[in-house]
Amino acid sequence: MQKFRVSLLSLALALSAPFAPMAQAKTAVTVAAAQPEIASGSAMIVDLQTNKVIYSSHPDLVRPIASITKLMTAMVVLDARLPLDEKLKVDISQTPEMKGIYSRVRLNSEISRKDMLLLALMS
Repeated sequence: MQKFRVSLLSLALALSAPFAPMAQAKTAVTVAAAQPEIASGSAMIVDLQTNKVIYSSHPDLVRPIASITKLMTAMVVLDARLPLDEKLKVDISQTPEMKGIYSRVRLNSEISRKDMLLLALMS
């Protein structure tokens, strides 16, 4: 009788082993969905309709602007008094230096000059 129980238990374990990685993967996906993996040291996502914070990671952390060039670009644009609501087309397809470069901005999209400046200063 003892041999039969051990054999039955061994058979049950052998048959359930292929399903263990799937159960483990589902758990990992659930955890990853709950805590998104981001490359930034701090981030915040806000619903613009309700002003509700959807996600934040170190939202109060003060970060310096990463480049003086970005700051100078912003100053030149603002000093020139260019219209901030003017839409700018994002097209880097003809720029060889940008080949293979990743951007969060979609190619061939149009973004206002104000949003473009904000994106540049925050990145």
